[in-house]
Amino acid sequence: MKLATVFGLITVCTIAAAAGMALAEEASTGPYANENEYLKERSDRTTFIDYQYAVGLIRAVELQVSDQVEDKCLTNASALSARIRAQLENAGIAVYNEPLATSLPVNPRLVLTILGFKVGGACVASVSMSIEYSTDTNLGSLAYTNGFFRVLGQQVMWRNSSLFSRGGIVDDAILSQVQEWTDTLTADIAKAKRDPNVQKFLAVWPNGPTMTEREFQAMMEKEFPKVRQ
Repeated sequence: MKLATVFGLITVCTIAAAAGMALAEEASTGPYANENEYLKERSDRTTFIDYQYAVGLIRAVELQVSDQVEDKCLTNASALSARIRAQLENAGIAVYNEPLATSLPVNPRLVLTILGFKVGGACVASVSMSIEYSTDTNLGSLAYTNGFFRVLGQQVMWRNSSLFSRGGIVDDAILSQVQEWTDTLTADIAKAKRDPNVQKFLAVWPNGPTMTEREFQAMMEKEFPKVRQ
């Protein structure tokens, strides 16, 4: 059993004891003889992918461009989206402009946010570009809390940001910065794909087209049609 698992068991037992729980009266652990057996199998079958290599899992992204620039300081938001899309598609990363059915490390959201306005005749803009996906943390124990509690959250895999100030519009400056960031992102993805654990994951994970939210809804309506009155 790995050290992290041992610490996890100690923590669970300590919390359970402090709460006055009867450890001798364990709840059902399903198909496993006991929780140690379950944790050992889970540990033996777990491959850890380091945070710095997580972008290597990306096969598709949901592109979201949030243009919150006022005073006509930005006029080419569509060009930013087109530039990102072209570069990622050329790198073999599918880009979707509509919501995806799921948000996972293999198909996260690429969020480009631009905030800007004029100050004394000069345009000021803040730009950020991030890769995000929905995540959750499991707390609890099969035996001592009779199940797990999932804490939902959001994970940022990759992020860059910058601040611009120009006498006129900031179109060229932001387009150049987005170009640079997208180049860096595609290079980071290519590098991460050389990690052995990332390669192990990609070898077994399905490589079919990513399903959009619209396609998922259509599938559900087909499989489970509404009962007509």
